[in-house]
Amino acid sequence: MVDGFGLGYRIVERREGRGYADIYAAVDREGRDALLYVSEAVPGGFRDGLERLRAVSERIEEVPLVLDGGVGGSFCWVAVEQCEGESLRAFLEERAGDIAPPWALSQVAEFAEVLKTAHASGIFHGDLCPEAFLLLDDGSFKLTGLGLAQLFGLSAADAAKVPTYRAPEQLTQPAVLDERTDVHALGLVLYELIGLRRPFAERVQEELVRCILNNTPLPLETFVPLPPQVAGVVRRAIERQPDARYRDMAELIAALHGALEGWCRWQGERDKGAGPGVRRAGTVLRGGRSQRPTLLSDKPARPSGPVNPELEDATQRERQPEPPLEVVTEVPRDAPSSTSMEPASMLGAKANRPPSPPGRRIRIALTLGAGGLVLAAVATLLAWIHLASLPAARPPPVARLPRLIVVVARAAPGPRALAAASRERLLRPGPAPFRARPEPTAPAPAPAPPAQAPLEPKEPLPPCGAHWYECGATWPDARPNTFR
Repeated sequence: MVDGFGLGYRIVERREGRGYADIYAAVDREGRDALLYVSEAVPGGFRDGLERLRAVSERIEEVPLVLDGGVGGSFCWVAVEQCEGESLRAFLEERAGDIAPPWALSQVAEFAEVLKTAHASGIFHGDLCPEAFLLLDDGSFKLTGLGLAQLFGLSAADAAKVPTYRAPEQLTQPAVLDERTDVHALGLVLYELIGLRRPFAERVQEELVRCILNNTPLPLETFVPLPPQVAGVVRRAIERQPDARYRDMAELIAALHGALEGWCRWQGERDKGAGPGVRRAGTVLRGGRSQRPTLLSDKPARPSGPVNPELEDATQRERQPEPPLEVVTEVPRDAPSSTSMEPASMLGAKANRPPSPPGRRIRIALTLGAGGLVLAAVATLLAWIHLASLPAARPPPVARLPRLIVVVARAAPGPRALAAASRERLLRPGPAPFRARPEPTAPAPAPAPPAQAPLEPKEPLPPCGAHWYECGATWPDARPNTFR
């Protein structure tokens, strides 16, 4: 029907389909690997659904990109980017013993986040199974086949061809596809990740459709030790009635997060009750330290398929806890004999006491040294602030020293002296009249200098060279006839 040349793709091989379309591995003209989904029937609204699916694939990174698609004659087709990676099915078959319930809960919660975004745009998967999830090397994943069952119109007859992870409403006519359908399928994937067995693994292929319509898988807690919260989330997600399940992916995500917290508390109580002398499962000793891989299970791996009673008995025997390990105390040769005053238990405790690691002593010494430096720096800073806040030093105020006054006693003038002074005052001539300037004559000889009166004693200078009012020295040569 389709040779790929008219579509611009070269078909390489045919892949196994899921009932709603034929799948071909092809290469486009640019050399990109692609998967061609081809259906002979053209459902109504195919073009509109293709555009919405293309927009969702461009917005969600975890979904392969829709490259092209359309209607050609009597068939319709879609080209999707082909991604390389290990499928979750291959991971279950090769490394089933490395899967732990906490990893399964967190991984399924990430799957639900992608489906929640797609559901908000009206795109449903309708064909969830471990083969649809590709685990990449960088820790991310790709969700393949999103929206294709909805785009090509999955019928009840087509769903019955691969019914393992189908919801009961998909196997009835008309087939129903909505959010709760994807919740049921994702719950079955979680069921297999935790229980390490497919749902209805005890049934043959011909009875699967009848079992899905009338029964539910065996509860996980019947063959796997689980806390009630984790078992309750799986039980509600895979209910046969859609109204009994979680309404949407948001409600399922909240329940998965709560189950993960419940698992951590439950596992902590188990480890605490085991005691220090019990060897716990899943602990690898390397270099004296306990290491736990990322995907490590606390239970042995169980193959998928019918349950073998003999294998179940052996598994139950393996699950029994090992007896406590005996603590062997090695006494050194130079240890004191049994006649010592210390009891044997104290000697054993001292012998088993781990020495203080040198790195710890170095860290303590560095911490103390750093603390001392910090305290010294703080003390220096406080002292500097205190000194800066003190007022500047000023010289002390000194009282101004008075000048020395020498009082000399003189005799009072007599009557003759007073009469002579008055006569001299009366005979003193008045101002001379104006006369012309006389001709210059030779200068008269300078009169003899008058006799100098006795000088007062000279004021001595202070020894510091400053003013007496600023110097605190005492006045030299104090005499009785002077005063200050």
